[in-house]
Amino acid sequence: MKAGKAAILEFGREAIRLGGAPLAEHGVGRNPVKQQLLEQLYGKDGIGQMRAVKDAIDPEWKLAPGVLFART
Repeated sequence: MKAGKAAILEFGREAIRLGGAPLAEHGVGRNPVKQQLLEQLYGKDGIGQMRAVKDAIDPEWKLAPGVLFART
């Protein structure tokens, strides 16, 4: 299992390095490995922007609670 997660991260990093996107939307919200790749792809600022959109459209965080972002 550990080796599989490491391989996913390695392939994902290579996809990012080559200018691609290592993710599709499905499964990112509940998968820590995919969340790591998402942060590597968009950076902390990009994730912050996503949180701001979430705040704007769901200020009470009722939609998909705990998926992708923890409420701060």
